[in-house]
Amino acid sequence: MCTESLATAGDSRLRRRNALAAVVFMFSGFWLAGCGSSPQDARSSRLLSSVRGAGLTAIVTPSRPEGRSAAASVRAAAAVAGEYQFEFFDGTPAASSTTVYGLNDPSVAVGNYFSARHLHGLVWTKGTVQTVDVPFPGAIGTDWRAINDRGTIIGGWGDQDFFVHGAQRSASGTITRFDYPNAAETFPGGINDHGEIVGSHDEGDITGAGFLYRDGRFIDLPDVPQAPQQNYPAAINNAGVIAGNYLDGFDQSPFGISHGYILRDGNYATFDFPGSVYTYVNALNDLGQAVGFYDLADGSEEGFIFESGKNRFRTFSCPGAAFTDALAINNRGQVGGICATAAGFQGFVATPVHSGSGDE
Repeated sequence: MCTESLATAGDSRLRRRNALAAVVFMFSGFWLAGCGSSPQDARSSRLLSSVRGAGLTAIVTPSRPEGRSAAASVRAAAAVAGEYQFEFFDGTPAASSTTVYGLNDPSVAVGNYFSARHLHGLVWTKGTVQTVDVPFPGAIGTDWRAINDRGTIIGGWGDQDFFVHGAQRSASGTITRFDYPNAAETFPGGINDHGEIVGSHDEGDITGAGFLYRDGRFIDLPDVPQAPQQNYPAAINNAGVIAGNYLDGFDQSPFGISHGYILRDGNYATFDFPGSVYTYVNALNDLGQAVGFYDLADGSEEGFIFESGKNRFRTFSCPGAAFTDALAINNRGQVGGICATAAGFQGFVATPVHSGSGDE
């Protein structure tokens, strides 16, 4: 139940943790569902609404939404190559928002949706949405982050003390806990077809330490040189290349400023979308394509596709959207995420009309 004491405790806890942890996991769900005031930045405050959209399928070319800056619109028109078939959907008829965070090659999507002041896990298969919540006592929300081609899903759940724990769901449907040993919190980010998992853990403070889980054991990842103890791995592909984020700029923002990175063979290559003030990456496929979103100084926000092999960005936008967060990409070039349209805050899966990687 959403109570004043719970909201107060959550607000206090969120104020002393980093922005990525707050944004990417379910604690923001309490404010999204109308339970208290969010301490998050302008990006999160845009989601303080309860609007449900209607599902639809259409072949579109991304176009300029109302309210987007002219510069961002030019980038979107020039950088988004080809056409996509967008499918928007809700978690349930009562859902106020839906987000896709993971998408495998068989086109099974995972993520979450909000309904009745509760965050639910979602699995989307061939147009059918299934609610999949963790069965653990005291769980106050479920958020699935990634799925591999074998059908294994990883994600997180929150307890009543506002701590995040990891969870793993097997292809057969068995859900088990997945936690870094002795950590206060564990944030699983991505999983590949070998069962390797990346994520971060912390001790309930504003630090973040990255890990790789392989062959039944946790391996600590080195800090990003620019930002000690601020490492948040988000994805790993089948070649073992990792994509993630690091935070700095705490003198400019109490929640820090996010930047993306690619970790290959022990070497970090950091990146930001050109001209952005905030860059967040969430997924990486075997073609080296990463997706995420960026914010500009004027407050506009769009998704992007980053071709790491060519160091090239392309803006990715839902048609008519006020903002788009691209959060998932598979080897077929399908992209998933969330966007704000006239219909509401909707999860989506976008399929290229022309098959291929899109890496021209």
